[in-house]
Amino acid sequence: MPVKRFSKRFRWFLAIAGVAGIGLLAVLGLCRVIFFSGPFDSVDGRRASLVVDIHCHTAGIGAGGSGCFISEALRSSYKFRIYLDGFGVRLPALEAKGDALVVQRIAERVRDSKQ
Repeated sequence: MPVKRFSKRFRWFLAIAGVAGIGLLAVLGLCRVIFFSGPFDSVDGRRASLVVDIHCHTAGIGAGGSGCFISEALRSSYKFRIYLDGFGVRLPALEAKGDALVVQRIAERVRDSKQ
């Protein structure tokens, strides 16, 4: 039984596709090295510490003249106490010291956090 060989045109196509594939991998590798070296680099090239970029949302009840408000439906919901616990405040302290207490507690937690 004779062995079927690829046509000359098909062999050229395979050669060009192989070279193009290798070139694409090389370009992607260079892009990774050049453009994606990490979130920051210190002057000496060593990473000083881990950087965590976060944000959070707060709410207020209007205490202390903040102008914030939440709905009565949320305030009477079981979730309200969970949110206060999450912020590290109790309702009497929040009413006495104002809504700024929530931001103060979040700032304290971030300041006191460790890696």
